Amino acid sequence: MSATPGSITLTLPLTAGNDGHMHPNRIFAALREVLAPDAITIADYLGSVMMLGGECITCNFSAYPNISRWMTNMKALKHWSKVNEVFYKYMVEPNRDKPFIAL
Repeated sequence: MSATPGSITLTLPLTAGNDGHMHPNRIFAALREVLAPDAITIADYLGSVMMLGGECITCNFSAYPNISRWMTNMKALKHWSKVNEVFYKYMVEPNRDKPFIAL
């Protein structure tokens, strides 16, 4: 990371997949490696809440192992269950077996 007045430039260790595209899984892993490899940040809490919304509509993130591993780590935090108790009770559980249409 380098900084100049008014700007920050990140150099990420990114490589394209076999199809030549940057996939979310690779971008996520690169950002974590550069920004905070060994610490939970406020961005982790914000991002986990955004990803948690996918549980309402049974999103499957298994195609993104870095994201899945990260969410598993966030859910393993001792306060996760208590903090998200109401969300799971009123958003996830009532919709668990309902079909959703992807657009």
